[in-house]
Amino acid sequence: MKKFLVMLLVLSLVMASFVGCAKKEEPAKADQPAKVEEPAKAEEPAKVEEPKTLKITSGLWSRPEEQQFIREEILPGFENEFNVKVELEVIDNIEKVMEAQKASDKWTTDVVMTHSGKMPLYIENAYVQPLNDIKDSLDIHFMDAFESATTEGNNSYYLPISADVYLLIANKKALPYLPEGADVTKLTWDQYKDWSINMAKEVGPKVSFPLMPVKATVYQMGGLGLSYGSEFPMINSDGMVDAWNVVGEMVKNNAILETSFNYGDPIEQMKSGEAWLSFYHMVPVGDIYSSAPAKYVVAAAPAGPNGNGSIAGAWGVGITAGTKNKEVADEFIKYLTRPEVLYQVAAGTGGFIPPVDEVIAQLGEEPKDVIMKKGLDTLQNGVVSGVPGSDYTDWGAVKSVYDTVFKTMWDNNGSLDQSFLDEQQKALEALEK
Repeated sequence: MKKFLVMLLVLSLVMASFVGCAKKEEPAKADQPAKVEEPAKAEEPAKVEEPKTLKITSGLWSRPEEQQFIREEILPGFENEFNVKVELEVIDNIEKVMEAQKASDKWTTDVVMTHSGKMPLYIENAYVQPLNDIKDSLDIHFMDAFESATTEGNNSYYLPISADVYLLIANKKALPYLPEGADVTKLTWDQYKDWSINMAKEVGPKVSFPLMPVKATVYQMGGLGLSYGSEFPMINSDGMVDAWNVVGEMVKNNAILETSFNYGDPIEQMKSGEAWLSFYHMVPVGDIYSSAPAKYVVAAAPAGPNGNGSIAGAWGVGITAGTKNKEVADEFIKYLTRPEVLYQVAAGTGGFIPPVDEVIAQLGEEPKDVIMKKGLDTLQNGVVSGVPGSDYTDWGAVKSVYDTVFKTMWDNNGSLDQSFLDEQQKALEALEK
């Protein structure tokens, strides 16, 4: 029995061996290649909108240093904020440009900056469009000194961005020669004359009276004439004769530098020390003063019997009648009239008066602020006149009449005949429209 069980066990093992051999092992399945995911499509970059171009044509900022400041310090802020490229063109005779664009109906200028003397002409010829909506949207208050130039009827066509007057500037070296009892901050024209003559007798001519042709003689003499009760422009009125006589005494006594005929402003003469005294537009005066505040004294225009006379002007910003970029032009005007931007423009270009109450209230004691405050005092309390350029066929020709009178006075050692003045008055009147 035991033997039988052993044999049965052996037989079972043999059978199991055969079954195992007969069963074919299935080959191992090869690893399936990993499913290759298609790369995600790169997202297309957001389409960057091309900046629009805004073209500004301006008579303001005529000096290269002013243009550089505006291009580098003012315009980039607007360009970056509104994705706009600004093209600034500064030229003298904008009127011809506006006339040509209107005649062809091909407007390339969007924003125009115009002097107050020319604004009525631009409005009359429909070169600019009303700005009522923009003005009403601004939370600022403009001085009303130039409202007659910027508006017509119920429409505002310009917003004033700068104003200017004429100021006195003196090197402190000149102070010892002041007439007895004179106060440089409250000077009369007679004292100015005596002051200049005192210096001439002691140290030679020290007055800069810029006389470059077709430049500023008309404004310097115009301010003098206002002080003596003349209208502007006039050549032969009683007040203007008094003004010519004051300057004639200075010429007769060799008080005015002859090199003044070579200059359109007193900057170089004053900074070099060749001149110690001048009465001129506040922006060049601001340039001189800011270069060395401890060296100079700035004061309001000297006074005559009628007060402190000065020619005053303003520059305003408007939108052309045919602009294709009205929305961008609107935004530019809103940007430029922000109080902080207006102050930056006024201070950075020499000290124009920012004609906005909110800016004026913030003026401090920085050199440019001092210039602005002195100018503001003259504008508000002096005897001022705008420039009625639009009343004449050619304002440059008006300037030339004054140039002729002054040069004749110079050549005649400070003297002028009444008949000559009457003749030049007729020449002036012939230029009226």
